[in-house]
Amino acid sequence: MSNGRGQDEQARDWYYYLGEMFLRRCFNRITHEVITFSKFNVKRVASVQNFVTVASEFESTLENWRASLPRSIFFEESTSLADGSDYDDMQHFLRVRLLECKDRLYQPFVKLALYAQEDEPGLPIVFDFARKGLQCCVDRVHSGLVEFRTHRTWFECRAVLCSALVLFAAREICARESMHDILPLGWQEALLKIRLILDTWSSDSLEIQKYKELYHWAENASKRPI
Repeated sequence: MSNGRGQDEQARDWYYYLGEMFLRRCFNRITHEVITFSKFNVKRVASVQNFVTVASEFESTLENWRASLPRSIFFEESTSLADGSDYDDMQHFLRVRLLECKDRLYQPFVKLALYAQEDEPGLPIVFDFARKGLQCCVDRVHSGLVEFRTHRTWFECRAVLCSALVLFAAREICARESMHDILPLGWQEALLKIRLILDTWSSDSLEIQKYKELYHWAENASKRPI
């Protein structure tokens, strides 16, 4: 029975659901690889090199998927609500889901970079992937989902707090003269926006109020100004 919706709209819905299923499966596979990697001595050169190969393969898989999307659901990865583009629910949520996959994929590299010693082998490639991970933290803040109330507002406030804590930690590490500066462009603006987001929504929830307090604690504990 027809529900009055056009075939194009129904096809677009199916493309969206198929995209969601694909990205959820990728997220679960990436999580499995990250957990497996973390069980080994992650500072062993061979383990790191193997995970670099895994990460590169997932990068290729995710980008090939995005590039092959039908026009009706295709999205530019870097587009956010802040750049004046038209907002589209389906494209936007797929973009955020893709960002979540990449954020999970790069987490081990961010951790390795933050705890790295200057003389450790294989650091350049680790720093390259860590920069991508920190870029995910910045991109997550500009995704726009917390600029208006949705059913995901609480979850997104928690997510941007995690991004802030990672950026604060990276800022401290990069303050050391012997370490590479792996902070991406726009990290200061991202931290300031997170502060504004948590200030805005803190009156809605005791939990978000605690997030706000944790943010300000991390900000005040840092020796390097935003």
